[in-house]
Amino acid sequence: MSDEEIQNLIKLLKSEEPQFWEIAFQIMKGNGVPNHPEVYRAATNNNHKILLSYQHNLLHQLSKNRLSAPRKNSKKR
Repeated sequence: MSDEEIQNLIKLLKSEEPQFWEIAFQIMKGNGVPNHPEVYRAATNNNHKILLSYQHNLLHQLSKNRLSAPRKNSKKR
């Protein structure tokens, strides 16, 4: 996916409308999950989206991106 496509996917995932989340998961199912930490954060920030990722068999692919997604409020050592 191009950077522009990834940003559009993130916009869909950050929308307040669940139908846009469904579209985003369908896009990822067809095109693959981009290796981008913001996609992981936006796709797993509530239970409904986690359920969608499970229903679309994308939970494992998304979790691979988890390691590269720094947590908010994480303390540096």
